[in-house]
Amino acid sequence: MEEVDTLKSYVIDLKSRIPNFVPYKGDEVDKSLAAYINALPNRQQMKIMFIRLSPGVYEFGTMRVHIEVKREKILVKVGGGTTGIDEFLELYTSSELEKFEKRDPLAHVSERTLEEKIVGRSNTSPTRRQQAIVAKIANK
Repeated sequence: MEEVDTLKSYVIDLKSRIPNFVPYKGDEVDKSLAAYINALPNRQQMKIMFIRLSPGVYEFGTMRVHIEVKREKILVKVGGGTTGIDEFLELYTSSELEKFEKRDPLAHVSERTLEEKIVGRSNTSPTRRQQAIVAKIANK
């Protein structure tokens, strides 16, 4: 039993060392952002991640932001101003998370549209499996 407990603690330790954010090779801004995020004490708090669109340009939830590093500080350009990454995350994480939770990808999709996407636009009737998939998705 002691061996099992030792192995469990070893696995937990290994999992905590896995980086959440792998930087884009050769991009210093992305490297700095990855180092910041991976060093957070509780990385599970990062419910919304930064998605790199191009050098220095990221998507954070529904926002497009520009990130730069000056004097080893990560600065996020929001609207007409610039803020530090800590302040940015504090200000915008909860509102972006609310937007994400409110979004229902199937809210505006009719059953017919789902059927066309799954079955295709053909003159043949959908199979029972395809009908079941469409019904299951539509009923969620």
